[in-house]
Amino acid sequence: DVVVVGGGVMGSWAASRVAARGASCALLDQFDPGHDRGSSHGDGRVYRFAYEEDEYVDMMQYSLGLWQDLQAHAGHPLMAKTGGINVNWASARGSDADPLTKLQAMYSKRGAAHEVLTAVEVRERFPQYGLPEGMEALYQPDMGVLFATQCVKAAWSLAGSLGAELRPNTRVTGLARDGRGAVVKTASGEALAARHVVLAPGGWLSGMARALLGIEIPTRVTAETVSYFAVRDGCSLDHSYRSMPVFLSTLDNKLTEYGFYGLPSIDVPGVKVSAHYAGPIVDPDDRPQSAGGGGAAPDAEEMAARRVAEVIEANKRIVATQFPE
Repeated sequence: DVVVVGGGVMGSWAASRVAARGASCALLDQFDPGHDRGSSHGDGRVYRFAYEEDEYVDMMQYSLGLWQDLQAHAGHPLMAKTGGINVNWASARGSDADPLTKLQAMYSKRGAAHEVLTAVEVRERFPQYGLPEGMEALYQPDMGVLFATQCVKAAWSLAGSLGAELRPNTRVTGLARDGRGAVVKTASGEALAARHVVLAPGGWLSGMARALLGIEIPTRVTAETVSYFAVRDGCSLDHSYRSMPVFLSTLDNKLTEYGFYGLPSIDVPGVKVSAHYAGPIVDPDDRPQSAGGGGAAPDAEEMAARRVAEVIEANKRIVATQFPE
């Protein structure tokens, strides 16, 4: 009935939902489940209720139950509730650069627990943080982290357990209509007939839409650069997800308008910090070495290396001012 092309977080979940409804389904990806060439891998991703729009809060509330169901299927932890803080300057209250008032209003409207904490109160409750004087935080206890790679692998497992045909390492090369629906062609020469096709190729969307459908779907693919900062020698504070909340900051990262985000240590030893949406623009099939790929043309390598260095410097700046340990 359905062929899903792309097995990241979106595609693997789409396949599991299709299979759960009793339809026949095949899940295809050009790489192994949980591979590191897209955007669905790694030790952790933030989940949060920190949105100003009702529709995003609705989606978060709905999806949280699905993640919990997936964890039950997996039989081992896929997520952890850490709580989270959104931070900003207290002096920004009432200005255009004031996301906390809007978030606080949304929390109150939706009945979500929250507290406003001064910099001193943040330090007392979460000593891993050391906000400068004059900053404040909006704490929400229901935020947390998903163990990203494990989640994607579990979603593949769930889809398979519900009857989906799993086809990793299968590259799609063609898509054509037929009398019943569509035919998906693969690099090995197979032709899969389906009534419906779901395209969920992540960073490959623009190229796939152009090659298979003859249409332009513009996307901006970036290789997001994260930094892991080890705690200082002699520090006894637990900086893991068991003790430390996630954080989101709208402070100027000098690169984009989206500020910073950070996660406590999960698998990688160190606190994960990054300027948000600030990585170099890349071609997913020719990703520069400096951006975690196998190599690209010299000009692309140079541009990516420069941008990665800028992101790392931004990450160092916020850690120096807000993470004393």
